[in-house]
Parts: sequence; C-alpha cells; structure tokens
Amino acid sequence: MEPSPNLFRPIIFIGAARVGKTKILKRMLEMNSQLFKQPLAHTSRESHGFDVDGGDYYFVSKEWMCREIASGRFLEYREHRGHLYGIHENTVIDLISSGIIALINLQPQSLKHVRSCAYIRPYVVFIRPSNSMTNSNNSTNTDVGSKRVSKRSSRQPSACEDSYVKIFVETHKIDYLYGQYFDLAIVNDSLEETIKEVMDAIESLKRKPQWVPAHWLIEVE
Repeated sequence: MEPSPNLFRPIIFIGAARVGKTKILKRMLEMNSQLFKQPLAHTSRESHGFDVDGGDYYFVSKEWMCREIASGRFLEYREHRGHLYGIHENTVIDLISSGIIALINLQPQSLKHVRSCAYIRPYVVFIRPSNSMTNSNNSTNTDVGSKRVSKRSSRQPSACEDSYVKIFVETHKIDYLYGQYFDLAIVNDSLEETIKEVMDAIESLKRKPQWVPAHWLIEVE
C-alpha cells in the first residue's frame, strides 16, 4: 500500500497492564497535540452537569450503542456499573480524514476486529516490558553455594517482584495469541527511546509503501 498524503494510519498500542502504554500515549499527546489525538469515547451514561458532550464523552442512548455494537461499529467497548463505554469507528475515521494520527490503547482481544476494518488500517505497536525488570530481580550469581545466596533464593518474592512476573507472563501470552497482528514490537527500556522508535515508524509510514492485508485494498476501491 502506497502512503496517502495527510491520511495517517492510527497507532494502536498493545501490551500487558502496567507495561507503560499510557505513559507513552500521554507523552506523545504532549509532544504534538495538533498531530496526535486520542479518540473520544461514546457512553450510554447520562451526562452530569459539568460534562461536555463532545468534550468529555459523546453521550448517546444505550439502545443506540447496543445496535452499533451488534453491527460491529465499535472498535472496543466495555460495561461499567450498567453503562456502556466504547470507541466508535467513525470517531477514528473522522480523525484520519482530518489529517490527525489517532493514538489508541486497546485490549489485545480487540485486535482481530480492528484489523478487519479496511477504512481504519491500524498500525499495531506491541510494548514489551523493560529488560531491567528481569535483571533487577535476578539472584546474584557470585558466591554460588554461599549461605547468603542460598538464603536469598529461598525467600518469598516481594509484591513488586510478583507484579513483574505477572507482567512478563501476560506479555508472553499476548505475544503468543496475537503476535500475528503486530506491526512493531518495542522493549520499553526507556520512555524516550520507545517514543523515538514509534516516531521513526510513523515517518516510515509517511514515506514508504507498506505490506497490508489484501482485503484492505479491495474493500476501499
């Protein structure tokens, strides 16, 4: 697929919880709020007095949301306290048509559906946890067999270490189940370096032809 001037593929961030996706997205929004936008969500809950329709959420009826969800028009949705929240495909398409790069954090379960949307053509970035998480939790290899090392290896893992293990287990699971949908995978060792890799990928998308699913090209003709 050849690049389209001023029509940019949205960047979808995927990764385990607490791997740093939200920090990456927020920093990129701060860097250039004119080029990058986060799609505004729709909700079926009633607007509060201080809410701004089209500013905080798009407030719609639950019946409308249910119909659109059933039609596959929402990229992702969830229910919270009886209210529906979700990102509608038209919201993303409107950003694309305006020459804006949409930045979206999604659950990996949504990838198959999102990748089927020919008019959205997402670029999926998989964020892996920092290698320093592993290194900081490895037992010291010196003095093998000493009482000090033996004592360290037999102690119970701390809550922090247990959290790191969960992140790596979830990362492996996501990679195994959804890796075929990733366009780019980045180890988040440094926020600045990670963002640089994403920005480099965006520049490449602007200049170079890309391999994309064949149905993307067929459906938009």
